[in-house]
Amino acid sequence: MFVIPQIQKNQMIEGKIIQVESNNPDELRDVLDVLGGIDAWKVSREHGMQGISSRIQWGKSWDTFTIRKTRHTGIKTEYAKRNEAISSGNVLYPTLAIHAYITRRERDTSRELISLAIADTNDIFDLINRGHCFERENPDDGNIFTIVSWDELVKQNKNIRWWHIDQTHKLRDYSKMYKKTLRQAKNRSLFEFEGVV
Repeated sequence: MFVIPQIQKNQMIEGKIIQVESNNPDELRDVLDVLGGIDAWKVSREHGMQGISSRIQWGKSWDTFTIRKTRHTGIKTEYAKRNEAISSGNVLYPTLAIHAYITRRERDTSRELISLAIADTNDIFDLINRGHCFERENPDDGNIFTIVSWDELVKQNKNIRWWHIDQTHKLRDYSKMYKKTLRQAKNRSLFEFEGVV
């Protein structure tokens, strides 16, 4: 996977990341991926282990998390599996979600990272279940995706970090800048309301 080495190189997640697909026998890898939705593990001696799900899209960066809600085949989706796991409280699921946008398909060696976000799965599903999302149908296959924007997670005070590659090809942490701008806008509107400005 192209994105995990970028995350480790830039120290975006504390601890070590172990990819499921390259470090497990076929049967275990398939069970973790298909049933658990786990693509990697975040491992820290101090904080333990967390499962990670990841989705990579190519082309333009939409700055969103997308979760397949329905399939035209009727097969159970990530949305249904994750909602059931979160509700039950006793089923393994990825507690962290990574969504990355790259310039070209993952098999293209000239691909580059455009943007990347990491958020708590529970926070994403909390926003979905409270209606802070929208849906889109894929015209190619009829599958429906639920979409949560990165800035909506910030607005709702959820735990998210995101980065964009700038013109100098350096990663910029936009989540911190966005939160600061949002705070300034809230303060400004509060002062305007009170007649201070």
